[in-house]
Formats: sequence, structure tokens, C-alpha cells
Amino acid sequence: DHVRGRWIRPRRWIRYDGAPEDAALGVALAIPALVVFDGWLTAVIVGAIAVSLVYALLRRRLVAWTPDWLE
Repeated sequence: DHVRGRWIRPRRWIRYDGAPEDAALGVALAIPALVVFDGWLTAVIVGAIAVSLVYALLRRRLVAWTPDWLE
């Protein structure tokens, strides 16, 4: 953002989608749900956590793997 011709750096807790802190926040927010729910919903939550962690690990490589026609 610019204010009066000066650049003001954005203040964010999470730098970008798929950052390590993004994955950590996802896990932290899923823990209460894991405590409260059981059965098949627990499997869904664990699966969502796994997808989040894999995405955070592979996010930077996904750009290289994306075909040019998708850009």
C-alpha cells in the first residue's frame, strides 16, 4: 500500500498461502475439532491436515510442475 507516496509494508502473520506458518495454523485450528469429534469425521479432519501439510511442503514445486497452458 502507498500512503502519501510512501510504501508501507503489509503486516501479516502468514506470509503466503502454503507457508510453514500457514500449515502450522491449519494444524492448530484442527486440534480442537479432533478432540470434539470422533468416528468418520476424525478421518476427514486428519485427511484435511495431511493435504494441508503436503501442500505446504510441495507448494513451491507445484509452479514448476504446472503446464504452460494453465498459466
